[in-house]
Amino acid sequence: MTVENGYLGLRGTLPEMVISHDTYPATYLAGLYNQANFVINGHQVHNEDFVDAPNAQYISLRIGQGKFVNLTDFKLISLYRRLDLMIGILSSELQIEDQEGRDLKIDCRKFANTARMTHYSIEYQFCPLNFSDQITICTKTDGGTFNYGVERYRSLNSSHYQIKDLSVDKHKTYLLAKTFQSQIGIGVSTEISGDFFAPNNVENRINENSIVQQKAFSAQQDNCYRLEKNVAIAISTVFNQDWQQVNSWQLPDFATQLAKSQLAWQTLWQASDIVIAGDMMTQKLLRLHTYHLLASCSPLTNGKHKLDVSVTARGLHGEAYRGHIFGDEIFILPFYIMHFPTKPPANY
Repeated sequence: MTVENGYLGLRGTLPEMVISHDTYPATYLAGLYNQANFVINGHQVHNEDFVDAPNAQYISLRIGQGKFVNLTDFKLISLYRRLDLMIGILSSELQIEDQEGRDLKIDCRKFANTARMTHYSIEYQFCPLNFSDQITICTKTDGGTFNYGVERYRSLNSSHYQIKDLSVDKHKTYLLAKTFQSQIGIGVSTEISGDFFAPNNVENRINENSIVQQKAFSAQQDNCYRLEKNVAIAISTVFNQDWQQVNSWQLPDFATQLAKSQLAWQTLWQASDIVIAGDMMTQKLLRLHTYHLLASCSPLTNGKHKLDVSVTARGLHGEAYRGHIFGDEIFILPFYIMHFPTKPPANY
């Protein structure tokens, strides 16, 4: 369920999920590595990891003074998720019930922009089905992430970067960080908008390593409310000094970015789709694998931006093998050589 564009990968979690034994929202950036030291049986070991970057995906809400929505303290009525391989968008439809019998329906869509690799967008819509009450919606720009995705690595040093700057201006946030050993800079900017608040009346709070944005309002039964969060994230190995000016970058709205990303995906599929007649399951599996190849190492990203990073053993999907690059690329090179032998498709 990962959505990615060759540079940026977002694991297929729900926006309400946090790092735990069962759920692991993570953001991966091609080439973002850091070496950390730790001690095993009295011996110092150097370990290089694929860094779990700062996370701006978290969105949740609470009814009245209750708990913020999660999948452990609420009754799960239904959950349906759908990954559209043709346009690289992950959709979820969630219905939950709290301890007082109040039902909420939450729909979410997110994608990594294939036309503009540094950007991703989340659309979050929620509807109170059988109640009217105050709802507080919360979103975070979290600079306290750490590597936790693979159980056998959890004894290793999991902290890989430090915060350099945190700031907020109305509905916008800005985060700068740098990895400890590799000294790779990370810049993140976000912008939220919604049909139930104005940019100048968001409650903002800066913590030690994160920025929390909240808005409380009176929600009415059977009305649906919409929030969108647009994010840009840059690293210094690709954007040199520009990564520090990411807060000045434009963040187009969800619909605008999705339209351009869809066109980019259309270009990729026109150049690479393989059609099989008479076997629907094989066709679906082939397109699933093609999607992940195009997303893990996009011809648009590597060709236009000259991203000097090969494909890790797990793509931009997770931390297994610590994100190291082995000889796996040999097995996938024939796909790229056949469909994209010299340069990216025209106009990109």
